[in-house]
Amino acid sequence: VILFSLCTILLFADQNLMAPNLTAIADYFGFDELERDRKLGGDISLAFFVLGAPASFLVGCLADLSNRSRLFGITVGIGEGACLATYWAKTYPQLYICRAVTGFSLGGALPLIYSVLGDLFAADERHAVSAIVGIGSGAGIALGQAISGYLGPTFGWHLPFLVVSVPALLTALAVFLTVEDPERGSMEEAVMRERRTRDEPESSSIEMTPLGIGEVVEDPLSNSESTLSDGVMGNGISFDCRLQMRTLRELLSTPTVLLMLVQGAPGCVPWGIVNTYLNDFFSENRGMSVEVSS
Repeated sequence: VILFSLCTILLFADQNLMAPNLTAIADYFGFDELERDRKLGGDISLAFFVLGAPASFLVGCLADLSNRSRLFGITVGIGEGACLATYWAKTYPQLYICRAVTGFSLGGALPLIYSVLGDLFAADERHAVSAIVGIGSGAGIALGQAISGYLGPTFGWHLPFLVVSVPALLTALAVFLTVEDPERGSMEEAVMRERRTRDEPESSSIEMTPLGIGEVVEDPLSNSESTLSDGVMGNGISFDCRLQMRTLRELLSTPTVLLMLVQGAPGCVPWGIVNTYLNDFFSENRGMSVEVSS
């Protein structure tokens, strides 16, 4: 949990590294104010999240097929590798591609974190652990802005990407090498109840019920024609795209999920504007230093 939380903080620190030095980056590429706001503030942010959204679904599906801890390390490694490459970005297309790929890491990591935590903690403990992850994401954004705001004016806008990505890559590597993937569903009440029943000492008297002549005992596992038959991994984990799409449809038809989307989607606009432009507005239009505005 500590490794996952630390990796989450460093991952979200990457999200807003450009905001404090938006004008400095624009000057580096020779952009005017309009190009700064549109290309750096708008287009790159759009690419960041447009790639991150389908990454959540894709990585969430892959989590059913593979070791989630290793998949988490790979997912974070891809995005933070792109963040590290931003340190050497010399052209706008290079910066654009690096930031878009970083969005893949941000979008893909969250479903893996919650999936693993769901198998590490019982249902009555998950809200507290989820809160820790949520606090880590907010703290990461604040940390990234502070690092970028204090290092950028002195050492250039490239350096914060290096400072954030290196420890994030090391933490992702630690997750990949040391964290075991917990048993799937091990903390669900039905599974724990079955385990308790299985561990209870058997009764000394066992009632034997003879089979009638001609009766056939049906193996509950013999009906292998299930919806999980399209792809089966060597470890017995099955995957079916139809099942994933059905789950998605059921989620989108759930009133609580729809209410969350209706409530949350409009809020993305003001939060996006604040996170992207507020630091630069304070430093360029209100006379604050970059360090103070961050």
